[in-house]
Amino acid sequence: MTVDEMRQLVKICYTAETKSAAMRQMHRVLSRERPDILSDAGISGPTVPLLSDLF
Repeated sequence: MTVDEMRQLVKICYTAETKSAAMRQMHRVLSRERPDILSDAGISGPTVPLLSDLF
């Protein structure tokens, strides 16, 4: 991931109202911009524990 991509995820985590909202937004962004990461990590949805760890 690039520094800008990481900043985008960090911003999502800090601005979302809840952790679950942040996880949904992170999954949406990664699905759109970096589906390779989701595929490689086996992240199939916004409730996967690995995405929670990333949060």
